Amino acid sequence: MIEILQAAPFQSIQDAGRVGGRNLGIPGSGAMDLPSLQTTNLIVGNPPRAAGIEWALGPMTLGFPNGGTIAVGGAEVVTTLAGATLPMWTAAEVAPGGTLLLSVPRAGRFGYLAVSGGIAVPV
Repeated sequence: MIEILQAAPFQSIQDAGRVGGRNLGIPGSGAMDLPSLQTTNLIVGNPPRAAGIEWALGPMTLGFPNGGTIAVGGAEVVTTLAGATLPMWTAAEVAPGGTLLLSVPRAGRFGYLAVSGGIAVPV
């Protein structure tokens, strides 16, 4: 479980989206930077099409009551966990009760957070 303690202005759950519906008037959907979402998912052992958190234009604070393995990718952000800065594009363990702070993007627009095991969303 993830608790949103401070939401970014543009934060949503995104996956690889749906394709093939244009002939029915349904546009493509999914992550704005699909390669970044796919890469963060692969880093934590998820399938590349798994859902993750996408955000832009603001900081975000997340709580992990049960802990977990995470990876952050996409826009360049400062990621802080237990007072330490985490490198991007690397798996990191969040201890139960841990709080993850993600800065306003310094470069790029869309950031991605993948959590090992994925985020449960309807198909």
